[in-house]
Amino acid sequence: MIAYGIQGMQCATIETVKDTKTKTIIENLINSDDLTKLADDDAINNLMTEAGISLRLNENTKNGIIKGLIMHGSTVTKKQAMYEQLWKGAYHLSLRTLLIENQGQLEKILCHKCGSTETLRAEALMKLFDITKYGRRGSNNRNRSEEVAQNFESFVYDCEDGKCCYTDGRVTIEDVLKFVTGCSNVPPGGFDARFILGFTEEKRYPSVSTCTFEVTLPLNLTEFKMFKDVMIEAIVSGPGFGQV
Repeated sequence: MIAYGIQGMQCATIETVKDTKTKTIIENLINSDDLTKLADDDAINNLMTEAGISLRLNENTKNGIIKGLIMHGSTVTKKQAMYEQLWKGAYHLSLRTLLIENQGQLEKILCHKCGSTETLRAEALMKLFDITKYGRRGSNNRNRSEEVAQNFESFVYDCEDGKCCYTDGRVTIEDVLKFVTGCSNVPPGGFDARFILGFTEEKRYPSVSTCTFEVTLPLNLTEFKMFKDVMIEAIVSGPGFGQV
């Protein structure tokens, strides 16, 4: 997004081609010195047809074909309309010049370039939670909610230690954060508010509101092994979130 605002479509390089098959074909074309065989290669010709390129591959057309194939496969091309809208809005708000002149700072904010991204730890994740909905002191629900809250904290620490395994892998702390927020890591600017941990007698599985960052845990999960199994199932079986 930043590169597009500064360079336009010139930022569509081979590195922006994410489809492995397409990228491999283009790289083979870039690195080949023998165009005779490649001119009749089905994979290259099919990709050229898909990209709307009707030229015959030779020394004179090679560079133009490579550029056309990169443009066809680049994520920049696919997202160009979105980038245009963003930068047009920045222009109308008199922000475009400011953003371009301060591109280093913008990259730090948006791209985690302040240095190496800090590894998410269990202790840091637990500090993001506000656990206040325990119920009336001395009641059965109060006692159960405290046990379930303790199970949740133990589960988070087990995730950090690699102890939350299932058939095809294991649940990590990043998976827990993604389950709660839709984000696989903490944004550079942090979150607007702390997460809320609540409890319910009406459900048998954990539920989450990613709009309010509220996790609701069933009060029947006082036994840790059952809690752990249910949490793993809820996180793994959920539909997940697309990364924007």
